[in-house]
This record gives sequence, structure tokens and C-alpha cells, in this order.
Amino acid sequence: MQRFGVRQIFSIIEPVAGYSLVTPGGDRCLGDPAVPIAKADKIRRVPGGTPRYQDLDLIVPTAYEWDRRS
Repeated sequence: MQRFGVRQIFSIIEPVAGYSLVTPGGDRCLGDPAVPIAKADKIRRVPGGTPRYQDLDLIVPTAYEWDRRS
């Protein structure tokens, strides 16, 4: 499983969105998970379910375009 930090994800989002995201520095907030993980396990439990995209370079622009159309 590949892991990405928030700043890594922001660096992928920024060119797609066309603007910089404000990233406050500092420690995690109280209650934040030590290691946030997003898994596709739920879709895999559906018969024939498979995540469509595995790569953040595909996920981010696809999600951005979906959100723009909503």
C-alpha cells in the first residue's frame, strides 16, 4: 500500500486546480489520526467491485472534474 502525506497530495491538487492551497504548519490537531489511511476495501466487497483508479495522478483530476460538474 502506498502512503501519501497531505503536502504530497496538495502538490498534486494545486496544478490541477490552478491555484495554491494554504497549508498551515504545525503539529496534528487533537483527535487527528496519527496515520490517515483511505482504503478501497468496501468497493472490493461488492461483487465485481474494483477501484477504477489506483494512481493519485489520475484520481485527483478525475475527482476535480467530477466536483466541478456537480
